[in-house]
Amino acid sequence: MLDDTDCGPLKLFDETYAVVTDDRRHLYGEPEDTYRRISSLRGIVDECPDVQVREILGMIVTKVARLVQTPAHLDSWVDVAGYARCGAMLLDDRVKAARSTRGVTEESVEG
Repeated sequence: MLDDTDCGPLKLFDETYAVVTDDRRHLYGEPEDTYRRISSLRGIVDECPDVQVREILGMIVTKVARLVQTPAHLDSWVDVAGYARCGAMLLDDRVKAARSTRGVTEESVEG
């Protein structure tokens, strides 16, 4: 990669982009295959009526689609766990908010 003093921001961006693109193709396969997998999985996730949960699930299925190509890529497994924890945090926040404002049980905030 070029030193940023040797070129403008656009050239530096293009150089970096080429490296990242090659690395991702090596890890995850052809982009068209990955996007096809993501699209198929998102079609199911999009049925979730909860907008926030739907977005978390969308990030999880993106990582799952990548794991299909490279199942030994630990970083994607860690990302799945991280997004799952985000889902649990969201539900926890909802339970706490419901308890503090209405004194309701966990069952009333599900779904």
